[in-house]
Amino acid sequence: MTSGLASKRRPIGHDQVRERLRSMKDRFPPSLIFAGPPGIGKKLVALEIARELTGDTRSLDLTQSVAQTDNIYFIQPDGASIKIEQAREAMHFLSLGREGRRLIFIFDEAQALGPQAANALLKSIEEPPPGVHFIFLVPSSSMLLSTIRSRSQVVRFAPLEDHVVAQIVAEVDPSLKLEPWLLEMSMGSPGAALELARGQGDGEGEIEVIQESLSKWLQAFDSREPESDRLRALGNLKESLKERDHHQLAFRMLGRKLGEAWRTHAAGQAPARGAIPKWLSGLEFERLEKLTDLALESEADLARNVDRQLLWEQMSSRIVALLKVP
Repeated sequence: MTSGLASKRRPIGHDQVRERLRSMKDRFPPSLIFAGPPGIGKKLVALEIARELTGDTRSLDLTQSVAQTDNIYFIQPDGASIKIEQAREAMHFLSLGREGRRLIFIFDEAQALGPQAANALLKSIEEPPPGVHFIFLVPSSSMLLSTIRSRSQVVRFAPLEDHVVAQIVAEVDPSLKLEPWLLEMSMGSPGAALELARGQGDGEGEIEVIQESLSKWLQAFDSREPESDRLRALGNLKESLKERDHHQLAFRMLGRKLGEAWRTHAAGQAPARGAIPKWLSGLEFERLEKLTDLALESEADLARNVDRQLLWEQMSSRIVALLKVP
């Protein structure tokens, strides 16, 4: 969503998450995991809370693998991973000692932390000096090393609603025209919406075919549907996904459905008719959380060039196991 110098504007959306973080300000956790799909604003919210905690409002150059002010230290992968040298530099920054000041470390795409880099951080995460806090940004908390995950509190970010995505895109680049089908394709991610609007994207007809196939596949997990219907729906879904971009789009659509389920939980009310299958709207919190993690892990596997068709077969089997469908 941002490039070059990080914007000082306040993020739009995620009001409940931001209010929850502000309520923690006096006793802010030493380590937090911000989990949610890419491009939905986790980074901006992390920067916002870091600035509120420290009073340090200077810009950070987010095009660099490391950027810092006196109080905020931002790290993202240098190439394919966050390297041990970057972790050691962060610990050197910590060791300089700033009496009475808060220090916030933000790790973007923290799933790229290798074991060596994570181990270099571990002692400081386990026993951080007063006023030192770590924020790890990931698609899913399950993608982080267990040594970090077990010592951190998870804050989950859901996909944004369409009108919020449109508002953010208009603010970032007023020259872009966000067609309804592009907005639908962005699946609650302003970052994806910007990328799609600036490129060519797929045609609206292809979007509708993929969306219909995905919806029928999800509906087939209803406990009343026989296994043959689930297998047929899975086959139709895979047949509709001809290109790698189609698979990515389908996972974004799945993320949108899950986001609607999360909003249903948060609001305590039924979703819009036809928005999501009945079994998904009634899924209890623990299984919805697990299903969301499964979807995000599969999307990450897609980025690592795992067999695309196999991904959907595995996802289908894991949903069946999760729901204990006979």
